[in-house]
Amino acid sequence: MFEMITLVIGSGVTGSFVTALLNKGRNKAETQNIIGQAYGDLIDELRQSISFQGEQIKALQDREIQYLKIINGHQEVERDLRAQIRSLETKLAKRINKLEEQS
Repeated sequence: MFEMITLVIGSGVTGSFVTALLNKGRNKAETQNIIGQAYGDLIDELRQSISFQGEQIKALQDREIQYLKIINGHQEVERDLRAQIRSLETKLAKRINKLEEQS
């Protein structure tokens, strides 16, 4: 009877060791698979983030171009207005000189 119990326990322990050894490789493979999936998901998220940021940069560059066009337009208007002011100042100075000469 004791031998039978020893045999059953011994075969159970041996079976447990064999199962543990066989599962060690499987567990390592499953762990590597989980890590690989996590890195894959992280890379996909980073790609999406970079793509989104690229779209934002493109939109900001387009907006910058529009603003530069507006600024250039305002600078042209400013140059024209300054030229008109100089012309009016010259005319005013001539009229003042005429008035002073007449008085």
